Amino acid sequence: METGYALNGNKSATRFSALANKRILIPRSGVRVTPGAQLLSGARFRRMRRWLISVFVLLTICSAVPARAAESLEQTIAFLLHRIETADATFIRNGQAHTPQEAVGHVRAKYEHFKTQIKTPEDFIRLAATKSLLTGQPYLVRTRDGKEMPLSTWLSNALRDHRENEAR
Repeated sequence: METGYALNGNKSATRFSALANKRILIPRSGVRVTPGAQLLSGARFRRMRRWLISVFVLLTICSAVPARAAESLEQTIAFLLHRIETADATFIRNGQAHTPQEAVGHVRAKYEHFKTQIKTPEDFIRLAATKSLLTGQPYLVRTRDGKEMPLSTWLSNALRDHRENEAR
């Protein structure tokens, strides 16, 4: 039996024998296989397996290390509710003035109602602190100097300031 070396598609030497040019019938399957063919597919399989393991390790490392220690959604919503509760302002809902404590109670109740739909602080503002579900009128904030603005704008500004302070 004659042996030698041949180059495969990757330009690396592969040992072969004179039988490599003949096809062999695998019993009971009816499949004809060239001896040594499994060596090429085996090498390809090992390269693919190595690549997949590398990708898996990289994804595991990336998901384990957060980009920054972000505040949780619950903490941010608690901050916004506290901001309403401690504000030196009057809150207007459906044309009637309310104290900060009444306003935070109402917004908290709406938060509990929409909790499953709220995924971000912006969702909280949009769903729980923007407008009346009954009349569609926007919630307003009247500051000490008499200026009125939508509660959603007031809370969005508070959220922006909070995130800027958190980043420092």
